[in-house]
Amino acid sequence: MIAMTDTLRAAVKSAGRLPFARLSVRDRQLRWSALHGDGDESAYQTALAVAAGGAWVRARLGAGGAFQVQRIADPADPDGWDSWETLLASGASGDVAIAAEGDWVRAFCIVSESGVWRVKVWTSSDGGGSWAGPATAAESSSAITSVASPAPDAVAWVAGGILRLSLWDGEAWSQVAAWSAGPVSADYGIACARRADVYAFLQAGLLATGAYLRAVSWGGGTWSEPRVVAPTGIPSDTLVPRWPSLAWIGDRYVAAYLDTFAGCLTYQTPTVRFSWDFDHWSYPCALHLNSDGPTRANVAAGDGKAFAAMEKSALEAPLGRALEGFAGILRAERTEAEGYGALRLLLHDNGELAAAPLLPYAEAALTLGYGTAAGLEGVETAPMYMADVQRARGESRPGVEYVVRARDGWGLLAEWQALTTEAWEGVSLGWMLGELLMRAAGLRLRTDDAPAWQMTLERFAVPRGGRGDAAVRQLLRHAGARARWDADGALYAFVAAAQPWGVDWAFDAEVRRARHGVASAGVSLARVAGLYPAMGQAQDARLSQAQGRTLGAAVADGYLTTAAQCAEAAAALVARGAARALRGTLTTAIVPGLQALDRVTVDDPALGLEAAARRVVSVRTVCDALRGV
Repeated sequence: MIAMTDTLRAAVKSAGRLPFARLSVRDRQLRWSALHGDGDESAYQTALAVAAGGAWVRARLGAGGAFQVQRIADPADPDGWDSWETLLASGASGDVAIAAEGDWVRAFCIVSESGVWRVKVWTSSDGGGSWAGPATAAESSSAITSVASPAPDAVAWVAGGILRLSLWDGEAWSQVAAWSAGPVSADYGIACARRADVYAFLQAGLLATGAYLRAVSWGGGTWSEPRVVAPTGIPSDTLVPRWPSLAWIGDRYVAAYLDTFAGCLTYQTPTVRFSWDFDHWSYPCALHLNSDGPTRANVAAGDGKAFAAMEKSALEAPLGRALEGFAGILRAERTEAEGYGALRLLLHDNGELAAAPLLPYAEAALTLGYGTAAGLEGVETAPMYMADVQRARGESRPGVEYVVRARDGWGLLAEWQALTTEAWEGVSLGWMLGELLMRAAGLRLRTDDAPAWQMTLERFAVPRGGRGDAAVRQLLRHAGARARWDADGALYAFVAAAQPWGVDWAFDAEVRRARHGVASAGVSLARVAGLYPAMGQAQDARLSQAQGRTLGAAVADGYLTTAAQCAEAAAALVARGAARALRGTLTTAIVPGLQALDRVTVDDPALGLEAAARRVVSVRTVCDALRGV
């Protein structure tokens, strides 16, 4: 149940209630379009930052080891792209980096001097207009192979295969961290972003166990556990995604790197993924940026846009496009159930829709409510995701209208299929569920505090061609859990059998029509066998008595390793059986905060029910302005 105010709850049962429905559309997808150089091929390694006023500042590793910088006041102006200032005529190698905070900009390159490898740094205090330097930010007797900078006072670098971090304290540079647990035998680039005091890194490299693009963070003096961003093995076990870039854009981390979607290792497909928490990473999105070799595709943000750029070509994507509180809904039909959700809208074009982001995968959320003593009050439902949008004439009356169909997160999960068998080892059930949600559909997870989510999966695999929704349901079954989508778009997963009974939120709604009955689908005895000798059992004798027989379910689940886990899974099966033995349908005025899987009590004296405990299986909401419903 989504919380409702006291005045809104009172309006639900008021005889003079005046309902309303509003639509909000929010496009959180990064939809890229050409900004510059659609036909030009980039040849040199570059780095990108956005300075004050939206100006681009870039660094380049040019011909003959030259280190060059560039300021582009307006990246949409093609005249600014070809002028470079040389800071070092020769001697630079490997990689370059640049970072900006307002007008403070620093540019970094790698040089080797008399057998000592150094990261050199130049500083600008006017947004890249003029430069001072160089100074030395880091040095090593081992070869420095890559460099990245999240801010002008920080630089990450790799020497001897080890990722390191150096910081500027206002007077000097010093190394503060080294990830000794993660050395690579071949380094293919790093990226770094900073939020508060936590540094987030991507590292592409070859390890003894395989080829990986890994994510790791450092904060408070400790390193996190590394996570794999891009899986290995497509099309070869030696594939290493190369030259990553990383930025915090809007409300998420956005990473770009070079991948290949061909049958050979060309490394010329810039690819983008995003993450809400730097722990789980989304599906890939290939970008059309032309390159004459494996060079970094830089990501950055500024002026309400995201950018992806190589040396001679760039893309942009608008951020935060939305239509809020649209009132021209002629018809809306919304269905929310466990494992399924859909929305169909008929909208009148009052002039607002032409510029609205009515696009595939954009979020569509209804706000349902009433006029109350405090004014118009409503509750926004969980978002659904647009599947198709059609302009129509004569659907309900003269003029232009839009017909929109959307589906919930289960529909998004069903679209994803594993290109190859993907496997994980030694991860928790909760982490694995969050990983699948993100990788398949870019969605977040929220769970209750049941111990089942900490269960360790020795190995979990999604076979080639396996669908995302099937894999998520399999994981939920291991915990004996149920799930629904919350108002913020996250999947809320919980172990229903462990819940003490009680309504989720107090409200009263007039029941206009009702049906209540019993069914014969109730499992009253369940036995679950896990990894030998783990076994658990649950029984509902009252249900068995009522049916006159014991209906049993026997399940073998090799992911369960303890008797307690097996008992929880058995209890979930029996709880579902008890729920399925009771069937009914209620028709009421709209209850704005009601969700599938809410716990409610039903009083219906005419049919002999008093404080009957029930769980909502599905909610179908119909708003029809043309009929006044």
